[in-house]
Amino acid sequence: MDAIRARGTVAWFNGMLWGREEILSKLVKSIVSIRRTCDDTGAFLCIVNRGPVALKAILQSEGIPDRPVEIGPYQEALVGLNGAADTFTVRWENLWKNPKENLQTTYTFSPAARSEK
Repeated sequence: MDAIRARGTVAWFNGMLWGREEILSKLVKSIVSIRRTCDDTGAFLCIVNRGPVALKAILQSEGIPDRPVEIGPYQEALVGLNGAADTFTVRWENLWKNPKENLQTTYTFSPAARSEK
């Protein structure tokens, strides 16, 4: 109960996670991995959710359509890149840091990561 009063924990309700930005950021960093991957059909972003709660993301970058991506618990999702920039932002639609703002995280890949196969 002390952690709840001190806002030192994350609350889960109805598929949403609520908490302070610092705690939510640490949670995302510990359960999500994102990497570029390429094959003969194109370049993709692979988002892996290693946690027990489904995550809903909107990827924002040049070349990526602003569309929701749901990554189920212990699942991964592939998103086509269409020549996206090396830096993009993820707005986590079900991670709330206050009643009006979702958590956002920014990821940057080196240009060398574009040629991974």
